[in-house]
Amino acid sequence: MIKRSMFLILLFCCPLHAELLKPSTVLTSNEGVVALSTNLPFIAQEKFVRALEENPYSPELHLNLAFSFFKQGQMEKARSEYETALKLSARSKDPAKIEFIANHNLGTVAQLEKKTDLALEFYQKALTFNPDSQETKINIELLTQESEKKGGEGDKKDKDDKGEKKDQQDKEGQDPKKDGDKDDKDSKDDKSDKEKENKNYKKNKPQAPKFKSEQLTEGDVKKILGELRQQEQKIRAEFNKKDAKEKPNEKDW
Repeated sequence: MIKRSMFLILLFCCPLHAELLKPSTVLTSNEGVVALSTNLPFIAQEKFVRALEENPYSPELHLNLAFSFFKQGQMEKARSEYETALKLSARSKDPAKIEFIANHNLGTVAQLEKKTDLALEFYQKALTFNPDSQETKINIELLTQESEKKGGEGDKKDKDDKGEKKDQQDKEGQDPKKDGDKDDKDSKDDKSDKEKENKNYKKNKPQAPKFKSEQLTEGDVKKILGELRQQEQKIRAEFNKKDAKEKPNEKDW
């Protein structure tokens, strides 16, 4: 946040009116101003707090303390002190100047916090007290540029998202069709292979001999039975051989 403040204009408070404050208060406040000018906001904070102990109703001191908080990145405390200065502005010899500075700086804080509408509201209030402020107008211009840039990026992102979504939809619309065609083709190929196998099986399937019972003699019957016994013995031998091969060796202990 503090780095971005380099591009925004933050206003410092006007000098204190010595006739309204004790000399010691003015001296302490001036020491705080010097600390701020030498980039020592923490020391400045201590000076302004001490000065406020002597005069807690000085809007100028609250503005200065808010500035020291801002320089340290303590935005909540800075905002609170600016709001207090607004409430006490009538106690100043130049209330309009207090109102202008406090509203301008509150707008700067809101702008750094990405609160665009709130920042614009504070800037507009500031201009009612100083319509010719170049500082406030510059900040409003920067605020407008940021909003336009953000809007442009948002439109581009939406466009990219829509494009990606469309591409995804196109892919999703095409892939199932291709996969479906592939599955149909595979299914047809499998079906065709099975049909070929069935045809080959039917073609090569051993055909049992067709005899009429009245044509068979006793010798023919014995011959057929003998062949069946031989086939049965051959099948049993092959089965036993296969079974002995697959069965693990067992030892008696």
